[in-house]
Amino acid sequence: SYLFVTDASIIYDPQYDYSHYIFRSMPGGRWSQFNWAVDYVRLEHKPVALETFNGRLFAFTENKLFVVNQATLEVEATYDGVGCIGQHAIQSTAYGICFADHDHIYLIKEIVPEVISSIISKKTQPITSENRFSFLYKGWQDFSKENIHVTFDNKRKSFLIFFSIQGFNGNNYSVGGQTGSLPYGGNYCWSFNLRFNRWDLLQSPTKINSTYISKAGDVILSGMTVDFNSNHTYNKFFYFLGGGSEKRWSWHSKILDFGGATQIKRLSSVHITSDDSLSLSDGNNAYLSIYKNKSLVDTSESEGEADSAIEWINTGYDGFYSMRAKLRDKKFQNIQILLEEMSATVDAVGIVYTPKIPK
Repeated sequence: SYLFVTDASIIYDPQYDYSHYIFRSMPGGRWSQFNWAVDYVRLEHKPVALETFNGRLFAFTENKLFVVNQATLEVEATYDGVGCIGQHAIQSTAYGICFADHDHIYLIKEIVPEVISSIISKKTQPITSENRFSFLYKGWQDFSKENIHVTFDNKRKSFLIFFSIQGFNGNNYSVGGQTGSLPYGGNYCWSFNLRFNRWDLLQSPTKINSTYISKAGDVILSGMTVDFNSNHTYNKFFYFLGGGSEKRWSWHSKILDFGGATQIKRLSSVHITSDDSLSLSDGNNAYLSIYKNKSLVDTSESEGEADSAIEWINTGYDGFYSMRAKLRDKKFQNIQILLEEMSATVDAVGIVYTPKIPK
């Protein structure tokens, strides 16, 4: 095994710039001994992060990736346009290397890096004045980020990408001409589950300074917090997702056109099944939104003049409920479903429609 060091300062040659060099320690676990005049590789750009995986050394610059053979120190492959923010924005596991820059999130399973953040790169939720959490539905590329840290949740087999949105002052934000207030202080975490290839946006308890994976596999966060009694800022440690309580959640589908973006279709109904009551009028402040052709439709619980009539159906099974929404104007080209501030467990969301024959 070896120790690799970059951006070194050598006392025997203090005038030379070694920032583009990677030095390898002596073999046999002699990590404090370096034959610096022989065991090195020089890259065309300054490395900002180093990581090992599958017997290779991966050297990251801001916009290029170098794959280095650990034994011969030869550069085996170079990938342009693939960068990393820094050593805190990369995590190596048995499942691969996950790393991030300001535009993409990548995963290396063998040697070649793959972009896994395409589905969350840009917003998919139509942002309207009716959206209570419209700011949350922006994608990875839609705002400037800081304090990006990547770690791994072994219990859930998920990579966690923590970040803070630039422009926040406490819970208030002023970003891109948009101002407002959010209860989360602009600190979030994208979770990528390896089993389901699924992304979830989670709330982060603080602006992250560093992360640590304990022997038990728990993710421990280090971040700054404020004592409002003394108005002092201090560092605090958190167990991420270590509580026993359940929090409310929100979810939205993709913009669905069912393979016919320009074709008019006829919507029969939207079905949502759950093991709990899904009534939106029970005081729990849960919200169901349906976007048809990227416009919000009325989902009021009344026949009247509403675009939608929501019906509550007991399917006959103990503790099993179904909600069905019918729209008066059934013609649509694309549709999107949004659930907000839900406390119930939703088992399935289904859309019943009939394709029309194109003319």
